[in-house]
Amino acid sequence: MITIKNTQRTVKINLQDINDCVQKVLYRIGYPDFDIGIWFTNNRTIKSYNERYRRKNKPTDILSFAYHPNSNPDKKIVTQTLEDKNLGDIIVSAEYVKKSAAELKIPFQEHLNTVLIHGVCHLLGYTHDTEKNHARMQAKEKELAKIVSKLS
Repeated sequence: MITIKNTQRTVKINLQDINDCVQKVLYRIGYPDFDIGIWFTNNRTIKSYNERYRRKNKPTDILSFAYHPNSNPDKKIVTQTLEDKNLGDIIVSAEYVKKSAAELKIPFQEHLNTVLIHGVCHLLGYTHDTEKNHARMQAKEKELAKIVSKLS
């Protein structure tokens, strides 16, 4: 189940588009029956989470909190209980994504889909801490973006 919470009010979010994007990604990565939580907030709120959990005193586009913190993109998550069928939670600053989309001169929803895919990849254990890991994560993100773009 995809749970979406939107507590910001400055950027219009199409919840159905978000649900469709994430559901398509979950299906493609082999976790169609796993839960994921998505919270849309503002720069001020995400900045406080970014400072608390990453020691970075600035807003960001997305933060991911994996339910299975030791997940490895090369290994399927094995669950013991129904509760374990959870990938984790994602926090998104809609304000930050909107500004970034404008700077990149691309549609907001397109950039938001890219950011959501990035967040889901982190929940699966992908990282961009080295050049090799970054290239690997980007390849996965591009693969998933092609799947999501077929929704439009």
